[in-house]
Amino acid sequence: MIKIKRLLFPFILFLIAFVSVQNIQAQIVEDFSDGNFTTNPTWSGDDSLYKISTYSSSTWSLQPRLQLNATQAGTTHLRFSAPIANIDSTEWRFWTRLSLSSGTSTTNNARVYLTSDSANLMGPLNGYFVMFGDDASSTSDNISLWRQTGTGVTKIINGTIGNINSSKNVSIKVLRDNSGLWKLYSDTLGGSNYQLEGEATDITYTSSQYSGVYCKFTSSNKTNFYFDDFYVGSIVKDIVPPSVLSVNLLSDTQLEVQFSESVDITTAQNANFYTANLGIGIPSLAEIDAINPSIVRLTFSSSFVQNTSYLLTVSNVTDLVGNIMTTQNSAFSYYVPKTWDVVINEIMADPDPIVGLPNAEFVELKNNTSLPVNLSGWMLKVGTTTKILPEYTLLPDSFVVITSAASAGEFNSLSVISVSSLSVSNGGQEISLYTPANLLMHYVNFSDSWYQDNFKINGGWSLEQIDATNYCGEGSNWIASTDLSGGTPGRRNSVASSNPDNNTPILLRAVVQNNRSIMLYFSESMHTEKLADTNRYIASSNLRKPITAEPIASQNKSVLLTFADTMIVGTMYSITVLDSITDCSGNNLANNSSADFAIAFQPEIGDVVINEILSNPKEDGTDFVELYNRSQKIIDLKQLLLGHVDNGAPVMKTITTEGFLLFPNQYVVLSSNTIAVRSQYSTSSISHFVQMTSFPTYNNDDGIVVLTDINSTEIDKVPYNVSMHYAMLKSTDGVSLERLSPERLSTDATNWHSAASSVGYATPGLKNSQWSEVLPADEEITVSPEIFTPNMDGINDVANIQYKFTETGSRMSIWVYNAAGFKVKQLVNNDIAAMEGVYSWDGTNEDISRCTTGIYVFYIEVWKLDGTVKRYKKTVTVGARFE
Repeated sequence: MIKIKRLLFPFILFLIAFVSVQNIQAQIVEDFSDGNFTTNPTWSGDDSLYKISTYSSSTWSLQPRLQLNATQAGTTHLRFSAPIANIDSTEWRFWTRLSLSSGTSTTNNARVYLTSDSANLMGPLNGYFVMFGDDASSTSDNISLWRQTGTGVTKIINGTIGNINSSKNVSIKVLRDNSGLWKLYSDTLGGSNYQLEGEATDITYTSSQYSGVYCKFTSSNKTNFYFDDFYVGSIVKDIVPPSVLSVNLLSDTQLEVQFSESVDITTAQNANFYTANLGIGIPSLAEIDAINPSIVRLTFSSSFVQNTSYLLTVSNVTDLVGNIMTTQNSAFSYYVPKTWDVVINEIMADPDPIVGLPNAEFVELKNNTSLPVNLSGWMLKVGTTTKILPEYTLLPDSFVVITSAASAGEFNSLSVISVSSLSVSNGGQEISLYTPANLLMHYVNFSDSWYQDNFKINGGWSLEQIDATNYCGEGSNWIASTDLSGGTPGRRNSVASSNPDNNTPILLRAVVQNNRSIMLYFSESMHTEKLADTNRYIASSNLRKPITAEPIASQNKSVLLTFADTMIVGTMYSITVLDSITDCSGNNLANNSSADFAIAFQPEIGDVVINEILSNPKEDGTDFVELYNRSQKIIDLKQLLLGHVDNGAPVMKTITTEGFLLFPNQYVVLSSNTIAVRSQYSTSSISHFVQMTSFPTYNNDDGIVVLTDINSTEIDKVPYNVSMHYAMLKSTDGVSLERLSPERLSTDATNWHSAASSVGYATPGLKNSQWSEVLPADEEITVSPEIFTPNMDGINDVANIQYKFTETGSRMSIWVYNAAGFKVKQLVNNDIAAMEGVYSWDGTNEDISRCTTGIYVFYIEVWKLDGTVKRYKKTVTVGARFE
């Protein structure tokens, strides 16, 4: 007997092992990470109507997923082999998204078959499936569990939580234990924080051969079904205790604790399991969320202190299966956002050609505070596009890169926030950051001139902020990165250094908006609250104190003042800032700063003239055009357009949409980069400059400058060419053409001359160095000055031949002779003369060479309409040699 027992024992062990092996289920995991559904496992059925998609949206991330890809309305299925001899102790999990325009319906719904004895999921079968929507109801958007017998179906669990619609990702978990008890769970955020939809016992079928998906859809939804993350196998026992994912402050006495999973209501609502430091203590109330049992809200008797960091200690809370968490300390802060706590710190607008960084546009943020800042719900506005930031905590004095979802993975280990897409204009754009309460945090309106580098402006290099505490420094606080990789996303800027704003802000101008309101413009972004104080302003005459003052977001460089009384046409007003207001950095505007304003007049031909032209700038410079108001009217530049002529047709550009009052005898300089102009020449106040968003194109050597009103009436036009410059110049680079007199014809080439060397070859915003006054003539032909010195010093550089006739229609020719009687130059050849005018000589001869000092004679012939000819001789002296 002993011997027999010894022989039977190994056989019994083998038999036990064999039976055990037969009951072990092979786990099936399918996340489509291999990019296909043809292997591991192999899917079959209507496989031509499905594909692997890597589409991402603002609500789910970029990763491979199974997507319906039909061409027309219909019903499809796709299944994989999942043989289970006994479905006791089995778990099924999967993820889905039905992007249906109007939710599920009788014609748009889906099933995920857990078990089936038939490969054809659209035919008769025996098994179980999870239903999204309901074939029998057009109003049911819930999740449910069904049994199918042949072609008949029976609902065994009617879901109560997971109401689905087109905006939800849904994760599903189904458990079936040894007694036939089914439990249906869902997480309608697409995660793993499952909640029980319902449970029921059903032992009709105990085995399975297939699992898969079934879709019913209209043509408008033929590609709107997604599936992922399938698991079929033994029940995965939960042995992981809950943990605290985040602690968010709801008010000065309330916190919200987010756990990693649903927690037990009894332990979660035990207030003694929570303690806050710094004297706050145990909460007076702990309440689990009625909808999401992974969230607990705590109410304290003591209030939190603003801008203070705390620790919340949590212990002894258990999950739904009894796993007890270890004691955990979680930091939180009572943070009240203030403007400039988080700033835009680096901008990659043009990553191509690649220098060393990913070929991706990005915007980097920097936390200027000593507290963590939760960016959830914050808004990044790029031009007219707004991106809502997801949950993300930006640690103190740290950085985060915002880029598109498609590019986020290229930044490796850097802190990154991905948005659906990000597009920043290469040439410049407004970028602003707002809190969920619409508080402006930071604003940057950059242009490519901020690179300050003609090479790096072409791409591959980021723009970096120099001083993160100079919040409104604009172009003076930004420059191209000097890092060898082309930028410093996620780390300290390569150009970071102290660059404080010590500039005094200036009240630039006041512009009438209507007969009761004006807009004040400042040189810098100003303190918002002080701008909004009506007591800080007083206007002259009948207007007095404004009744409202509205700062204009987001730059806060302007404020709209509205008065109770109306302005009187023809009356000049003045607005004064009585009490000092400050810029972003606290620099005071000068007390009693003032600006004049009045209701503007419609400009007419010749009211405003083109007074100076720079078409061939220095290296790193830019073109400019100066205008001069020769009338006694106040002209608003928003009524004028500046342009050039292309193939005979004018191409006009808006000067300003904001408005700019040009007063009598006042100059204004127009350019695409006023900073560059002012850095290269001695100029007047910044208030005499207008930076145009789009500037006309002027050839270096020749072209036509055109000024019109908004109705296309030509106000002034100047054809220019390089021969109008002083002939002895070695180079005209950076040399402007100045108008000698605003009273002379714009088209008279002799009315233009190179700006003097003594003023740096240009006078933007100032009286022209070559300005020449036209004096009243006491005879028909006069010459002034009698002695001129053409040495480019801006003093008597030209001689003017002024004429004044009593009738029209005369023709005129002018020759220049030296003292020996030899002809030096023909200055005018048979020109039609006005009744009065001026011609100018710059002291050069016909060969464009220097004339020596000495006496010269202007020989002038004038042909009258009656056929008579009058001849004049006028002398002039070249009084100095050329320099």
